[in-house]
Amino acid sequence: MLTEKDVRELLVRKAESKNLDYKESMNWGTATSEQKVAVVKDVIAMANTQDGGKIIFGVRDSDYEAIGLAEEQFQSFDATRFADFLNRYSDPSFESAIQKFVIDGKKFVTIDVPEFKDVPIICNTDANDASGRQILKRGAVYIRTNRAATEVVPDAEAMRDLMNRAVVKRGDELLRMVPRADFKHFPFTMSLQQGTSGSYIGNARNESKHKVSVETIQILRGDTSYESPLTEAVKPRKTDDWTLEPGGSKSFYWAPQHDPKSMLQSLVRSPDPHFPNGNVIPIVLVLTVRVDGKHLIEKKYIQNVLFQGNQILPWGP
Repeated sequence: MLTEKDVRELLVRKAESKNLDYKESMNWGTATSEQKVAVVKDVIAMANTQDGGKIIFGVRDSDYEAIGLAEEQFQSFDATRFADFLNRYSDPSFESAIQKFVIDGKKFVTIDVPEFKDVPIICNTDANDASGRQILKRGAVYIRTNRAATEVVPDAEAMRDLMNRAVVKRGDELLRMVPRADFKHFPFTMSLQQGTSGSYIGNARNESKHKVSVETIQILRGDTSYESPLTEAVKPRKTDDWTLEPGGSKSFYWAPQHDPKSMLQSLVRSPDPHFPNGNVIPIVLVLTVRVDGKHLIEKKYIQNVLFQGNQILPWGP
């Protein structure tokens, strides 16, 4: 949460950045959907930006002078209504803190946006302005740039940075929760059976004496000494049951937003314009698995797959 001292320091900067955005005025109660979506776009982008960000309402656009909000504008911001609107467009849902400050007799509203917790925030709904121009695109991942602009992840380098931060966050969680050596040979297996854009099937088997639940599934590149992410870490939907009883087996279905074929094309500078079509490439399936509702472990499975058209198929034994 921000303090009055924090806000004062942000106001005297008079310079926007990837982590700070000023807005002159807004009445959340009477604002159009288009105006609200524009704010949501910035909030989602800041959540995907390292260290998150802050938005301050009550700063003049032309010279970043702290002018404050009118009383009606100040009172119009409500944390619950803002959260409900934000989470119509974000997956996974997340919280940003709405705060109100009166500083030197002037009123300001702030949105304190935390960096994503474990997986990047993806826009899950299209939104257009009154003229039909697209403001938000379903499936897009937005970030803030050093030019203090909000835009879709522009290139492979920025995508790698984003996804590597997600890998580190997940790894930090595992280190906090699990004595890894105790689960090094935990008898749980998983293999990819088929994949098309946005739709993947894998078979899992739990040969242990423990109940397990899969919390995330991610595909990494497996043909280099380092494992570059090819998809984000996907969590089960509310309608999915990713639990396995002792000795049980099950097919899992998941739908990553990022396409491994497109990610490989951006990561590998192949002279073949059709790459990776027709190529057999090793991938790594990375699962986070919770055992008996307590211990969280990470399991990795290397598997050769054939990229054929828009399909990914298992190859070999």
